[in-house]
Amino acid sequence: MAEKFDAQVIAAKLMGSVQDLMEKTCKSKLSEKPVMETKEIIEYGSRMRVLGLSKFDGPCYVAAVNLYLNQKKSEDKDACGVIVSYWEQETAEGFVRALQKGLDLEDPDVILDSCGEFCNSIAGQFKNELAAFGYPELNLSTIIKARNEIDEGVDFPFSEGEYCELSFKVKNKKVVVVSLVMAPPA
Repeated sequence: MAEKFDAQVIAAKLMGSVQDLMEKTCKSKLSEKPVMETKEIIEYGSRMRVLGLSKFDGPCYVAAVNLYLNQKKSEDKDACGVIVSYWEQETAEGFVRALQKGLDLEDPDVILDSCGEFCNSIAGQFKNELAAFGYPELNLSTIIKARNEIDEGVDFPFSEGEYCELSFKVKNKKVVVVSLVMAPPA
């Protein structure tokens, strides 16, 4: 039986997925419990604005993955959700350096690709957990990635006016932020 839809509960599931992946993949232990905040979506041109510079005191890497109920909805750009991950630049470089020995870290695209793959891993693990909330097997978009912000924004469910923002700290420094917009299952 599907659980009642509650965006905060769903965001808490996502929080667990991110924390698990950070500990297993990045070998990073959080220094404190992640912080969850609800924020208003900034819409521009029928898309959600994605502004990474507002998350940290400096440059960052941004990656996003949309979730769709089916292939038709994907083709129509009718998202039922979106996950956006923001990586503080120095942290992203350190994680990639630790995980991908031998890569050219002078090439920002290498780091951007790794941050995109991490976001895709988060989305893949998270979509498997959504069945408990009545969601069918969801389709994931290709990874959208950029430095500092995604200029064109991302698709989001228009029925939603808010998103949950999750902040993760390592060594008492905010290093990763993940935003989630999720509409109830149809």
